[in-house]
Amino acid sequence: MDEKDFKDLKPNPLKGLYSSEHVASGIPIPKTKRIELFSPDEWEEFTEEWATSLEDKYHKVRRFGGAGDKGLDVAGFVDNSSFDGGWDNYQCKHYDKPLSPSNIWVEIGKVIYYSFIGEFPAPRKYYFVASKGIGTSLGKLLSNPKELKKKTQENWGKNIQDKISRRFQQGLKTSC
Repeated sequence: MDEKDFKDLKPNPLKGLYSSEHVASGIPIPKTKRIELFSPDEWEEFTEEWATSLEDKYHKVRRFGGAGDKGLDVAGFVDNSSFDGGWDNYQCKHYDKPLSPSNIWVEIGKVIYYSFIGEFPAPRKYYFVASKGIGTSLGKLLSNPKELKKKTQENWGKNIQDKISRRFQQGLKTSC
């Protein structure tokens, strides 16, 4: 073989996405796809980290997520008085599809119930942070407070009250 039989190999970045750098570092994952790799706990951690970047809006941000969180995943506190100084709730949902109304009833019910019994005051604002976004029907519902209230009341008996807590269920039995 003669040297003229060899061809210089030069990567052409315009030809494709992949390069020799990807052998060591892996193929880049688009940000929207990377979010899909998070677990629900990692999604809450990510949301907490993001909310701390809103330093002009909050004095402190705290994550409460997990079993028994009373509908609180991440809370942003307006001042150092914690809940009493005003707060916003960030409800984290890491599902494989956009949120629908059936995904939110229990979460809304928890915040209504626990604020009603005095565990904490009602939030100033309530946000759903969903990895796949909000579906059309839920988006329409959230943009219409009167309809949201009506639908929450309609769903209370069949989709909310029995799923909030045993304490709530026991309270209902003793007060009826």
